[in-house]
Amino acid sequence: MKLIVFNLNNTSTAVPGLKKFVDTLAKYPHIKIAFNDGKTTTLPKTVSAVQKHFKTKFAPHDIFVIGDEHQDILAAKANGYHSAVVKNFNKADKARIQRAAAELDVKDFKDIKTFLVWLNEKADPKGVKKGTYIMPASAIEHVFFSRTGVDEERLKMFRIKKYEDLPSGKI
Repeated sequence: MKLIVFNLNNTSTAVPGLKKFVDTLAKYPHIKIAFNDGKTTTLPKTVSAVQKHFKTKFAPHDIFVIGDEHQDILAAKANGYHSAVVKNFNKADKARIQRAAAELDVKDFKDIKTFLVWLNEKADPKGVKKGTYIMPASAIEHVFFSRTGVDEERLKMFRIKKYEDLPSGKI
C-alpha cells in the first residue's frame, strides 16, 4: 500500500492536470490519497489520521508527499517521506524550492507518466530501476550519482535530514 498526500495551498480543479492525475491514481486500489491543508505542521497528523481511517500502517518509504512550496519538501524529508514539488501554479520562491531538492520537481500535473515512474507504478522508459539512481535536483547531484552509483547513506540523508543542518546553509 502507498499513501499519496497532497500538501497544496491551491487544491482547486483549476490546477493544470490535477483532476486527471487524481482520477488516474484512483485506478490503483493499493494507492490511498489524502489532501492536507497545505500546512507542513499538520503533515504527520494527516498521515496518522489516514492510517487510522484505513486501519493500516504505512511505512515512511511508502508515503509520497506532493507539495507546492519548499516547506513541503522539508516536512516530507523530516518525516522520512518521499517528496515532489509542483511549482507552476504557485508564487512560491523557486530558488528555495530548488535548494530543498525534492525527488521530483515538475511544473504541473500534466505529465502523469513521470509521476507514475516516481511512484514506482510504471517502469522507467530508459530502463533505470528505482533505487539505482535518483532524479537529480541539480547538476552536481547528477554528476555525483551518475559517476559513483548509489550511496545509500546519502540517499537516506536526502529523505530524512533537514537541509538547515547542512553546511550549505539555511533554505
